[in-house]
Amino acid sequence: MEELRVFKILRLRDDSIEFIDDEVAVEQAIHLHVNKEHLTTFLATPMKLKELAYGHLASEGIIRRASDIEKLTINRFVLNVRIPRHLMTRVRIYSMVRIRYSSCGQAPENYVRLLDSLMKLRISSETKFTVKHVFKAIRLLNEKSEVFRRTGGVHAALLMDLNYNIIGFAEDVGRHNAVDKAVGEALLKGADFSKLILACTGRLSSEMVLKAIRLNIPVLASIAAPTDAGISLARKAGLTLIGFVRGRRMNIYSMPERVVMNSCQRYS
Repeated sequence: MEELRVFKILRLRDDSIEFIDDEVAVEQAIHLHVNKEHLTTFLATPMKLKELAYGHLASEGIIRRASDIEKLTINRFVLNVRIPRHLMTRVRIYSMVRIRYSSCGQAPENYVRLLDSLMKLRISSETKFTVKHVFKAIRLLNEKSEVFRRTGGVHAALLMDLNYNIIGFAEDVGRHNAVDKAVGEALLKGADFSKLILACTGRLSSEMVLKAIRLNIPVLASIAAPTDAGISLARKAGLTLIGFVRGRRMNIYSMPERVVMNSCQRYS
């Protein structure tokens, strides 16, 4: 499956006009079925589809570990997953209570009730990261974003441990998909999410924060900005939320005590 397509376009630059071949990110409908029932359809980049299935089910709280998936088959753009029957209760809840995110439309009336129920979730991790870890995670994220460099049309997400090892990485036209794919890769490796930092390129809105909270990821950092709902959720759940990580600066919006500051070094 190709993540890029080439189009012949007309480019205007300064006083020049020319026809060129331009690489564009592919956006494809990917259908996820669980126990023969349609769960959701992604508009996604058609790569790392196995990781997308595992990561999405984990970040939405349907599965807890890779072994919860008994079987996965991929038929072109259809992902068929089989899980134990007792987990279908979580699928029913997922299907009944859906939020239309800010990128897709307005939220339904049960949005507030859902958030109230999720307030009970708390990050249970003693892991601390240094400022260097945060900058390194974003630097690695940018270095590995090859599809973005070629197209400018995708988001990226990366999971890194305390030893600066990349545990999961993905690019996708959707910021949620990129996170799910990186999560799926880490899940398949048996990673302990409570000891990882999640770095991404997308806006830190409530649904991105919820993904990290459900997975017990202690630190979520992005080059972009948070929303007020994202900050409120992070503070109530004890998640360290960091935005605008660019150059040698960052904004820490919640749980700054999880980030170790080196008083002998300036990070301006």
